[in-house]
Amino acid sequence: MGNRIHLDEVYHKVKGKDVYRWSAKDKDTKYRLYGKLTEKRDYETGAKPLFIHIKKLCYSQFLERKKLNKKIRFVTDKLAHYKKGFKKYFRNVAELTHGVPIKAKKSGLKYNNNCIERDHQYNKQRYKLMRGFNKIKEANRILDFFDMHYNFIDKQ
Repeated sequence: MGNRIHLDEVYHKVKGKDVYRWSAKDKDTKYRLYGKLTEKRDYETGAKPLFIHIKKLCYSQFLERKKLNKKIRFVTDKLAHYKKGFKKYFRNVAELTHGVPIKAKKSGLKYNNNCIERDHQYNKQRYKLMRGFNKIKEANRILDFFDMHYNFIDKQ
């Protein structure tokens, strides 16, 4: 695992209705850690499962980094759900950079969220040819396949 994990959500259309894909990506290894569609943009259905999944997947690595005084940093936009989830699951073992705008470099900020924002465009280009999705379950499967392809087959 690298030094930073980027978190973000993006809306997609499923049968003309907006749904939200919550995602997490390791900046250094470019590994997509999490991706799931939800109908609501709230803490219980979106951010909470994201943090639970990351904790199950790599909490031991967070503890090792803390012992070395090299905490892993979460980088997020201004959505308050990320702050709430971070405080509940990772406050003692990681650091949070919250409120990063898309144009962070122009604002003079050290950290930006560009790597995950580019990821959203990558997925949207791939499913644009399919002319959208019909069901959330099918859309989740297809987007999970895109993530697997990106993680294990696509050249980074």
